[in-house]
Formats: sequence, C-alpha cells, structure tokens
Amino acid sequence: MQDTKTRDERLILGREVAATIERRAATKRDELVSTGVQPTLAVLYRGEHGDATSYRKMIKQRAGRIGIDVREVGLDGEAPQDKLIDTLRQLDADQSVHAVLVQNPIPAHMRHAVGQALSPEKDVEGLNATNLGKLMLDEPSVMPSTPGAILALIESRLDTLVGKRVTIINRSATVGRPLSQILLSKRATVTVCSTATVDLPGEARRAEVLVVAIGKPRAIGAEYIGDGAVVIDVGINADPSGQGICGDVDTEAALTRASAITPVPGGVGPVTTAVLLENVLALAQMQQVNRAPAG
Repeated sequence: MQDTKTRDERLILGREVAATIERRAATKRDELVSTGVQPTLAVLYRGEHGDATSYRKMIKQRAGRIGIDVREVGLDGEAPQDKLIDTLRQLDADQSVHAVLVQNPIPAHMRHAVGQALSPEKDVEGLNATNLGKLMLDEPSVMPSTPGAILALIESRLDTLVGKRVTIINRSATVGRPLSQILLSKRATVTVCSTATVDLPGEARRAEVLVVAIGKPRAIGAEYIGDGAVVIDVGINADPSGQGICGDVDTEAALTRASAITPVPGGVGPVTTAVLLENVLALAQMQQVNRAPAG
C-alpha cells in the first residue's frame, strides 16, 4: 500500500522523542530531590576539543532543564592513563557524584583500560564490561545511551517489535552489539551486518527496521531500503558538499521507499543525550537503595 504521509510526517524528529524522555526524567528527579538526593553527573575529559566542548555545553543546558547538576572535570591534554584512572577512582568514591561520563577523544591505547576502571555503578553510558554482561543477561542497570536512543526512536513509530525483522549495519561494542541484545529482548528478529556482508543491499532490503552506523556520508541509498521500512540513521559525517553535517543514509533517496526516517542532524543525537540524562537518575536511584540501612 502506498504511503500517503507527507515528507515531514515521515521524519522522526529527535527533539519530540527527547522531550518525552526529559519530561519523564524531570519527574524522577523531583522524587529524588524530595528524599534529599541532588542527581549529579561528572564529565571527565582530557584536553580541549571543539566538538567535545560543544557537547559538554549542550549536556549542561539540557541537564539544567531537568534539574541535574553537571560537574566538569578537565585534565591536561597530555595527562597519562594513570592520572585518568586515579581521577575516576576519586569520582567513584565521591558519594555526591552519581554518574560519570568519560568523554572522547581518549587515545586508543588508553580507551579500554580507562573504560574498565569506571565503576559499573556510575557508568552512565552502560558500556562497562560488567554492564554489557548484565545487558546480555537481560538485566541492564541502565540502557546504553545510543542504543537506548535508537530503541526510543523506533518505538515512537512502531507499536511493537515482536517478530519484526531488524537489520543493523554496525557490529561495534557501542552500537551494533548492545543494540542487538536490546532488540532480541523485545523479541525482534535481528540481523547484524558489516560492510563485509555479502549482498549488503539485499540483506538491508529485507528489513522492516534498518539501523545504519557506518561512518560514510550518504553511503546508503534507496537500493538498501525495503518498501515501508523504518530507517534509523546513526551516522554523523562532514557533508562532502561543505554544508554542515549529514548522515550515512541518503535521506531524500531513502524517503522514496521508507515509511519513516531519522534526519541528520536532529534525529538520534538529541535522544541519546536525553537517555544519558535519564541514566543519571537511574544510577542515583540505585545508589540510594544500595546505601539505605538494612532493616
């Protein structure tokens, strides 16, 4: 059946989904404050980087709307791994800090050790090995922020994921792998692909929901999209034409076949931040329960 929705109606706007999450988060924040807990996120970063600085500013603005405090913890751009880990341990011991975000860029040779030094109880992105293991067992402490955003965007357009064919073109530990577990828990039928997948366009076209995160501007055209598919474009790339940023999907081409698609910018990004802030509150609630006296 031909889709009669207009172009604008088929765009899944992140700000609308994020607003719903933020309203829910504000209620949770008020509940915590009423018990004497001021939810606080610490953002640990190494050196000044333009995009990272802008992201911290955005986090603070949106956290302020909900009522979450944000503490910026900056280290010298040449700070060694030991300094990062020592700082994480200090934040772990500080009971006034409920969640910690280790902000990229972190050098590749430090990333694993630093990530695993972060306490699972304060891992706001849900990507510590312990938290990923809990996700595998369907017992997540918090939803990994980008996969959680993708789920929220999909569920804004679909009543259920039960039995839906979902294809993810990404196999990373931050997007594809955790997202596949989340979708399996929703009883979707999940296929995880990479750029090495044989007949990738054919695999993608079979999907009722297509999630793309490959880091190549407008690499996914109409030949990858099944009729009526919901498309989630996670990519953020410099637009080759020099006009700002663009996604991994050619949006205009995809709209000739898709029933819904996230734009770039304005799709996944705002929702990822909203999920991250809601995770601060979830971690604060868990810590409150764990610190309550027995009996």
